[in-house]
Amino acid sequence: MEKITTFFSSYINVFGWNDLFDIAVTALVIYWVIRFIHQTKAQTLMKGIIVLLVVTQLSAMFKLNVVN
Repeated sequence: MEKITTFFSSYINVFGWNDLFDIAVTALVIYWVIRFIHQTKAQTLMKGIIVLLVVTQLSAMFKLNVVN
């Protein structure tokens, strides 16, 4: 049990207030973007962009030069 406590306490001491603030701001921005996408027609646009990015990554991974 002492090893577990030491393990977690060593990681808790690494994080500071700046890290927590950074995580909170990032989460808030992501929340606003997702909320904006769901309230507008941008949801369809985002789905299309995601599909294009996935296809591009797969074509690069499989070295499909014509598709890429």
